[in-house]
Amino acid sequence: MRITADVNILISSTVAPLGIPRKIITAWRKGELDLVISIGIINEVKEKLHYPRIQNRYKLTEEQIQTAIATLKTEAILVPVAMQKVVSATGDPEDDYVLATAALGKADYLITGDLKLQELKKYKGVIILSPREFEINL
Repeated sequence: MRITADVNILISSTVAPLGIPRKIITAWRKGELDLVISIGIINEVKEKLHYPRIQNRYKLTEEQIQTAIATLKTEAILVPVAMQKVVSATGDPEDDYVLATAALGKADYLITGDLKLQELKKYKGVIILSPREFEINL
C-alpha cells in the first residue's frame, strides 16, 4: 500500500508521541506501507517545525528536526513534482502540490487533516482520507 501523508500528518507524527499520525508513520517505518512524498513536502515540514509556536510548545531540538527530515529524505519514496504537473484543483497551491505528489507517486491514499482536501474524497485515483478513516485500514 502506498500513501502520501500531508504536511499536517508529518508534523503531528513528529511532535506527538501518541495519536493516529504517529501510528501511520510507525507503520511506514516498520515496512507495513510505503510513504510517497516530494522534496516540496519535506521542505514545508522542515519550515513548519521551525515555527516559533511549534518550537515553544514542543521544544524540538535542531537534532530532532534534522533527524526527522533526514529520515524522510532517505527512507520515503521521493517523487519529483514539476510545477507544470501541479493542477489547480483546490485554489490552494500547497494543497494542489500535495495532490500532485500523491497522483504522480501513484499513492493509493492521501492522508490529511485538511478538511478541504478530505471533501474531494478522490483525486486522479488517489483516495483521500482523514487519519481516523485511514486507521481502519492499518
